[in-house]
Amino acid sequence: MIFISEKSLSFNKFKNVIDNSPQIKFIETSHQGEIFLNPDLLKIIKYSYEHGITLTADSGVNLNSASKDVLKALVK
Repeated sequence: MIFISEKSLSFNKFKNVIDNSPQIKFIETSHQGEIFLNPDLLKIIKYSYEHGITLTADSGVNLNSASKDVLKALVK
């Protein structure tokens, strides 16, 4: 299990973790924070999808701050 404690995880840092850890297939994104406030979330969702990684948000989210583009990416 990998924990990345960041106020807002950048896409570059996320990409680095994924590129260096090909065994990762599932990531919980909402531990102690609101994922929809992350400006790189759309890029993180797309990169995860392209690499066969399932993202979850089991700790809760607030859809009030989700952009339309991010919501479309979640559905896809």
